[in-house]
Amino acid sequence: MAIVSLFVNKVFLILGSLTLALNLALKEEILSYWSGHFQAILFTVIILCAVMSNLGSTASKIVIERDWVVVLSDGNEAQLSRKCLNCNEIEQKSNF
Repeated sequence: MAIVSLFVNKVFLILGSLTLALNLALKEEILSYWSGHFQAILFTVIILCAVMSNLGSTASKIVIERDWVVVLSDGNEAQLSRKCLNCNEIEQKSNF
């Protein structure tokens, strides 16, 4: 799962960056297509790529964060539950 989420993150980051570079490099030509609507489509693609990249990054963070908690608990469900609770508390407090 970690490899898939990293792959999604990197692929959409590259696609979004390439689309933005194309948009900036060929601005005049792009504006001439469909009365400028093509540029709006490109901006939509850039935003969607950024969202998907962020989703992959978040998934990767969750997978990696949860893996070490499971390893540390060593199969003890009560200990795993406490550690997950502590991780969630730390995460929520750090978001303030």
